Amino acid sequence: MDLKQMFLTGIIFSLASILFYIMITSRERESKRKEQRMSEDDFIVTVPGFIKWPGIICGVLSCVGFGFFIIIMTLFPNGTATWWVYTMFSLFVLLGVFLTVFLARWKIKIKGENIYVSSILTNKVFAFSDITSLKFSQKEVKAYSGKIRIFSASCYYIGYEMLIKKLKSKGLQARR
Repeated sequence: MDLKQMFLTGIIFSLASILFYIMITSRERESKRKEQRMSEDDFIVTVPGFIKWPGIICGVLSCVGFGFFIIIMTLFPNGTATWWVYTMFSLFVLLGVFLTVFLARWKIKIKGENIYVSSILTNKVFAFSDITSLKFSQKEVKAYSGKIRIFSASCYYIGYEMLIKKLKSKGLQARR
């Protein structure tokens, strides 16, 4: 590797590190700002904007890009596009739609004694009394009702700290 390549690699690594630092600090600022407007009995745990919006943009671009390729391959065939190419491109379009909808809809809303979990296709309501156990890992918490997982939340999500406080105030036992 010559000096020019080493310099370029160093610049790329430095820019990536700076971008990562900016993303983490912006998440903390966004989280603190939004959590200040929430009360202890009425708050939302959601994906932060620095994860949500790039994910939604990438999902939409994936849908549009691969959809465009499918249309071009259909209108102007050159004999190289077989059935599996259409299948793979269609799967990428569906993945883009799935991720876009998931990021836009996923949230946990705590209102009084109820937990509202919104996912891609479902809105479920649980009470804190339905939670039989909690499992903490280094970066997330998972709540279970028996062996069925009710929800999981990452420490990077907005409202995570309030959720942990609420779960501890309810006296729920955690296992690691």
